[in-house]
Amino acid sequence: MADFSAYIPKLLKHEGGYANVAADKGGETYRGVSRVKNLTWAGWAIIDDYKRKVGPLKWNQVIQNAQLDALVNSIYKAQYWDKLKADFIKNQSIAEIMVDFYVNGGLVLRTIQKFVGVTADGIIGQQTVDAINKSNQEKLFNYIKLLRKKHYDNLVANDPTQRTFYEGWIERLDSFFFSGKGVAITGGTLFVVALVAFGIYKANNN
Repeated sequence: MADFSAYIPKLLKHEGGYANVAADKGGETYRGVSRVKNLTWAGWAIIDDYKRKVGPLKWNQVIQNAQLDALVNSIYKAQYWDKLKADFIKNQSIAEIMVDFYVNGGLVLRTIQKFVGVTADGIIGQQTVDAINKSNQEKLFNYIKLLRKKHYDNLVANDPTQRTFYEGWIERLDSFFFSGKGVAITGGTLFVVALVAFGIYKANNN
């Protein structure tokens, strides 16, 4: 089964430390946790106390505080990993790309459910988990990766102010690769998966 402790270092590497970028709709963030979306998160009290005692944080600065580290890990585990029941997904790379999609853009769960052949209700219950585990893992991984690329393309097309983040989003996406049974995906297979992804995506957005 997938392991959160193997994923969290990868996540935090991409999220970095402190940031407060005007173009970022998440506003002030620490290790990717948005103050706008998580106003009552206990970690902000520690961060604000640090600011009062030490001064403003620099861009990408990480505060050396074990309690804050634990709070960061906890919010990602509870709000993302556990919500997708990732502990019960057998393939680590599938679990990671699904959860990371959820963290960095939102998860199109209904589209994934259609791909694995279950009712597209947006709820990740036991039936969906079983279908994910029984599916062709490599094809599913590459399908999710294509959906995520399309998601970023649409974000920039609909809001050009987000283009400043596009290169980083793609670099982050490209850091995830399939690990498991089977050989590397062929160009022909990728083309077929891309056609399926595009067809389902259009059906969901018409």
